[in-house]
Amino acid sequence: MPKGFVWDVGLWVGWAKNPLVLYRLADGTRVGPLLEDRVGAGLVGAVSFLDRFQVGLELPLVLGNGRPSSIGEATIGTLPSIAGPGAGDLRVMPKVGILRHEDHVVDLALLANVLIPTGGASRYVGSSGFVIQPEVAVSRPFGNLRTAFN
Repeated sequence: MPKGFVWDVGLWVGWAKNPLVLYRLADGTRVGPLLEDRVGAGLVGAVSFLDRFQVGLELPLVLGNGRPSSIGEATIGTLPSIAGPGAGDLRVMPKVGILRHEDHVVDLALLANVLIPTGGASRYVGSSGFVIQPEVAVSRPFGNLRTAFN
């Protein structure tokens, strides 16, 4: 890789309990989970260059889903299975650094995450269209600890 380029790669794995729950609109009563358990992972990578630009990629992976066969008053019959592995929406994360804490009080960066609908919406692993998520990231290191707000 050319001088001045820095790359990072990673893998995260996580579990969520009841990440998608159905509530009754009229009174806010919890009806039941559409998704009870999810084991997921993400392959991530990023390349930084010119000391202030970064482009990252993340591919979320669903390793397993679980849900009830029915949800009381909300379903008629049996819900279709959503078990099994799958890939979610590919996320492209361009980032530009604006301020540095060495010269200013904080680090400041602008991001414009783009989600590409590679996962599909049928099993709650993605969306049905492109999504753009602009962000402002503010952080400050304190020795080995970094605080951040996005």
